[in-house]
Amino acid sequence: MKPPTDATDPAQVKSGSPVDGMRSVLVIGATADVALPWVVPGVMPGGAQIEITTMPGLDAALLARLRPDCILAPLMAPGVDILDVAARLDALSYSGLLLAITPPLPNPGIVRREVRLASPLLRFDLIELPANPS
Repeated sequence: MKPPTDATDPAQVKSGSPVDGMRSVLVIGATADVALPWVVPGVMPGGAQIEITTMPGLDAALLARLRPDCILAPLMAPGVDILDVAARLDALSYSGLLLAITPPLPNPGIVRREVRLASPLLRFDLIELPANPS
C-alpha cells in the first residue's frame, strides 16, 4: 500500500480520511494545538480504531497491544518532533507506516529524505494539510 502524501488528493478528500481501510491507528502527540481534522477519539472515518498517546507513553507494550497499521504524529509540535518519534520507533523495532501531519511545506522531499535516511526501516511519508485561508 502506497502511503498517502497529500491531504488534498481527490481520493482522500472523497473519503475524508487518509487512513481509510486501516484497522488500528496510533496517534502521537495530538493536542488542541495540532490540527488532526479526521481524528475523533475512539473511531476514525472508515472504522479504524484509534488510540492517542504521548511520547512518554510510546513503548513496546503499547505497540504490542495495538499492533497499529499506521502511526500518525505531527511533524513538529510542543514535545513532539518526527525525528524523535522515528528514533523511538526504531528503538522499539517498529517497521510499519509512520505519517507526519504538517502544514504545506516549501520542499517536502527534503523532509522525507531526512526522516527516511535517519530511520530506513520505517515506511515514512507526509500528510500535508491544506493551508488555512484566514
